[in-house]
Amino acid sequence: MNFQRLVAGWVWLLLLAFFAVGCGCGDDDDDNDSASPSDDDTDDDTSDDDTDDDTGDDDTWPPLPDDDADDDTEEPWDNLSDELSPGEIRAGFIADEDELIGGPRARGEIGDLKLYNSEIEVIIRSPEHPGVGWTKATGLIADADIARPASEPGQDAVWSLEQLVGFLRAFSASEVEILENGRNGRVVIRATGKDIGIDIVDLVAPTWSHDLEIQNDYILEPDTDVLRIVTTVTSLNDNERTVFIADAPMWGDYCPVFAPRAGFETGEFDPLAAVRWVGGICDPSMNVSYALMTTNSERKFFAPYLDDEVLPLIQGGQGFGPNVHTHTYERRFVIGKGGSEAFEAELAAQDGEETFGTLQGTLDSAKADGEFADVQIIVQDEGPDGTNFRSIIKPDSTGAFSIMLPGGDYSLTLQGDGRVTAAPVDVEVDAGETTTQDLDANLPGKLEFTVTDGDDDPVPCKLTFQPGHDAPVGAGVAHRVFSISGTGTANVLPGDYTVTISRGYEYEIDVHNVTIEAGDTAVLEGQIERVVDSTGWMAGDFHIHTEYSIDSQAPAAVRVHEFASECLEMPVVTDHDYRPDYAPIVTALNAGAFTQPIRGSEVSPVYGHFNTWPLDARPDKPDYYGVPMVEYADGVIVQRYQFPDMWDIARADFGAEIVQINHPRDGSGWFTWIGYDNTIGVSSAHPNRWRDDFQAIEVFNSGQTDHGTLDDWFSFLDQGYAYTMTGNSDTHGVGDTPGNPRNVFAMPDDDPATADPEDMVDSIQSQKSFVSNGPFVTFEISGMGLGELLTDQDGTVDLEIIVQAPSWVRVNYLRVYSNHQSIVHEEAIAETTDVVRFNDIVSLPCTEDAYFVVEVGHDSATLRPVVSDTVFAITNPIYVDEDGNSEFDPPGLL
Repeated sequence: MNFQRLVAGWVWLLLLAFFAVGCGCGDDDDDNDSASPSDDDTDDDTSDDDTDDDTGDDDTWPPLPDDDADDDTEEPWDNLSDELSPGEIRAGFIADEDELIGGPRARGEIGDLKLYNSEIEVIIRSPEHPGVGWTKATGLIADADIARPASEPGQDAVWSLEQLVGFLRAFSASEVEILENGRNGRVVIRATGKDIGIDIVDLVAPTWSHDLEIQNDYILEPDTDVLRIVTTVTSLNDNERTVFIADAPMWGDYCPVFAPRAGFETGEFDPLAAVRWVGGICDPSMNVSYALMTTNSERKFFAPYLDDEVLPLIQGGQGFGPNVHTHTYERRFVIGKGGSEAFEAELAAQDGEETFGTLQGTLDSAKADGEFADVQIIVQDEGPDGTNFRSIIKPDSTGAFSIMLPGGDYSLTLQGDGRVTAAPVDVEVDAGETTTQDLDANLPGKLEFTVTDGDDDPVPCKLTFQPGHDAPVGAGVAHRVFSISGTGTANVLPGDYTVTISRGYEYEIDVHNVTIEAGDTAVLEGQIERVVDSTGWMAGDFHIHTEYSIDSQAPAAVRVHEFASECLEMPVVTDHDYRPDYAPIVTALNAGAFTQPIRGSEVSPVYGHFNTWPLDARPDKPDYYGVPMVEYADGVIVQRYQFPDMWDIARADFGAEIVQINHPRDGSGWFTWIGYDNTIGVSSAHPNRWRDDFQAIEVFNSGQTDHGTLDDWFSFLDQGYAYTMTGNSDTHGVGDTPGNPRNVFAMPDDDPATADPEDMVDSIQSQKSFVSNGPFVTFEISGMGLGELLTDQDGTVDLEIIVQAPSWVRVNYLRVYSNHQSIVHEEAIAETTDVVRFNDIVSLPCTEDAYFVVEVGHDSATLRPVVSDTVFAITNPIYVDEDGNSEFDPPGLL
């Protein structure tokens, strides 16, 4: 639940806004908040001296034309897909699909605006389309890439370049127009608008309009990789005040944040973080990178808080008053080819190239083996101790590299996937000179693997690497590989490993000792057999985060590999306040025979989180906060929503059928927020916050019960609320494992390629599921299954219980719960390696209407090394009508 750390970042910004500028936050009641303060932004000017006036250098850019200038826009370009030659430049509204920019985070649509030259391509989001960023704003950069031939797929990895106003509101355009389309030698696109509220911020502390008009001019010249962004802020009143306007680039999870001084080590408050640029350095396999940069050496970004996607870049406050109504300032958006070479070149152009030297070299091809896609060179300017970073170098396909650096001493550290990190190499760069420094690149280790099932067919699998041969099961995990096809070659650091091949909890494992040597390819052939009979059942994790969550860095394609490898046939992807569509990714990866991800969302107000699914696509809704937390009128909050309000919106606007209360008792727990006391019952819940029309409770989160939520769930059963118990991973990180635990639910068709999600919904709504962290457990009472009602008046019931598990999953106990969470039966299960661990009838007295729940597990064993958590499984209930009135009469609370 890393979301809490992100919320902490926004709280920090909230405090900064209070003490530095004032944000106009009102009272915090449960009613609407439509009143506006008369002068809440009128603090004294606290900005630096050089930020009180026009911060752009007038001699570095021509004056912009007036809005009504009769320039060159009367002849629009009829094609924005042509490859441009040096000297050419274009801008226009996108009219065809082939004019868009492709890539893993591409979100441009027909009707958005595109500007490009022979070097770079950029798409600006049209106000007619919903916003693609976390603030829901439009008129911003949505896609960006280097210019590529039509035969080469795009690699846009930008999420969105957001802009914060007063830190806690966002700029959004109401109009985007083309002032110059390139026919006269340059492009100018102007986005005009004002500040709007941000859902999660306004939910905590409502904000109001700063009464500003804001213009962002995007200016592109021919044959450059630099897009200039000139912002003009105009106050619409005479109040004396200071308003901070910060850039908030969201590079996206394919491009981790890299900043001089911090390097990749973001995630902390740093009050001294004043930098010329902050970049997004994409995955080494991608040849694109990004940076936002100030305009000269006298200007720096104050970047005190860097935490993945929360990244405010502050140049200073804009002071306004009766005699000062307008400020203008500029930044540079630079698009590189995988490293920071383009960023350093722009710094040299700003500072004077005579102060820079050129560092060039080549990787030793004998050691590098001609493979450079994974290689990066870290540049530090205070020695190899990692205290001060400078740049990232990306060698080209031949291993050659070149970068401009200010004269001085540096150390170079070469890194690569599966390579032992090379020792740092010291080098001196002389201003005005070219310095050559070749580097050795240690060879990567490789593992070529083929994994088959019991029929000798390739099967999806997970490979878990533990250091050393014959490693104990509890030893640490060094590396994991997930494969949809069951075949492949992976880079692995040289060394001895114990490799465990697995696929969820229905397959046996296969363990091998493997030695990986630098420059060599080890071969592994393994076989795993499906031994658990799960006919009529499917598995899914209903709480999963990916790159679209602001606190997750797991690429969507990686998750699909994990779903198939973990035997999760119908997982529900629930990114924070987003609705991901995984169908195109599954198709591209040929994974449809193994997994069918369901579109869901975790709606994430600070007082609790809930998941909802399945969801309709609704492209007319913004990417984020499609299920809003607040209601706005003209960008200003008028009402904050409670959970039930948001459930209604999810159902009405997106066709949601399941609402699951997530981690109800943690720091963002809804049961805590509503004051639910499981010894008193629903009468204890806050009447303005409680409603009972949800379907599921996440009792187990990340393999553990959530602070007594099991007690809560049983208390609801005692009161007659048939909420479905679920267990989910809430996985966020790349190394986290989805499906730990998982939900196993009844299905008439258990083929992922043809299964109907509505059948899954029916099973979850009717409690025909159980939670598993290893064992597969089913039971019936006189032919009635999970969630069903049996009329039985003879005073006893016979529970027909079957427990299965592969040999590596240990089970040693069985318990049966009934009314008031009482344990009415408990027995030991002999530990064996047989698939069927228990197959027997448990006869129990039943003299009143009752529910029965079965739990199995092990009192100490874990699932290591496949996953680290304990072994357990627990079912939803079967109900018994003992008094013969054809309904279940709940026992009530004690």
